[in-house]
Amino acid sequence: MSKKLRNVVLVDDNETTSFLNNRLLSRLDVADQVHTFSKAEQAYQQIWGGSKGEQPSDEAPTWCSWT
Repeated sequence: MSKKLRNVVLVDDNETTSFLNNRLLSRLDVADQVHTFSKAEQAYQQIWGGSKGEQPSDEAPTWCSWT
């Protein structure tokens, strides 16, 4: 069995697509949490902190692996 992801971030400006993807990921139970945003700027600020010196979220990744 595959390891469950801790978080998934969905960014899509189409409300219907975003809803369907969120629902599919929830039903597949691939992640503990699915975060949905309609703008990339919102997702970036939530994960990495804002441009005004705010601290990143405690759940911000420290590195990325695409393999």
